[in-house]
Amino acid sequence: MEMLEQQGVDCQPLNYSNNLANEQKIRVRKAEHLLKVAEEDMLMAKLEAASISEELVKVHRWWVPRWLAFHLRYFQSYIVTH
Repeated sequence: MEMLEQQGVDCQPLNYSNNLANEQKIRVRKAEHLLKVAEEDMLMAKLEAASISEELVKVHRWWVPRWLAFHLRYFQSYIVTH
């Protein structure tokens, strides 16, 4: 840069483009970081949803005995066909 200034070349456009490139790099890093955080949050939410779903299935199985569920399905299909 100093060499260019000594030759009488204006370095402002070069400085501006360097600053712009640095700012863009910073923005890209921030966006990548935010994307990583969002992906981690999404994975945690999926795991939480899966565990809640599993718990609901367990409760449902306990609450509705199999014989009752069988009869309910039978009567539902009977009502639909007749």
